[in-house]
Amino acid sequence: MLEIKSQNKSHAFHFIEDEIITDIEAGTRIVRLSLYHDDGGDVQAYTKRAYASVPLRQYAEDGINKITVYLSINTYSGKEATYEFEYNPQ
Repeated sequence: MLEIKSQNKSHAFHFIEDEIITDIEAGTRIVRLSLYHDDGGDVQAYTKRAYASVPLRQYAEDGINKITVYLSINTYSGKEATYEFEYNPQ
């Protein structure tokens, strides 16, 4: 769930794949993603909720038992927040 500041224009969101590190012997993969947000020139008036899901199945393959995902988001305060998630595809 994202809390975006908007008034009445459409916003676009995309996930950018920054890096993938795979350790076949350990059966792990690290995926670093960034959230892209185009506010369409909207006024930052009201806080609204937006829901986004990350398709992680594409990172799972035979021999990969654990995927650690780091998702970086630029906040309205100008700082970058990074969240860590674990995905076990089994």
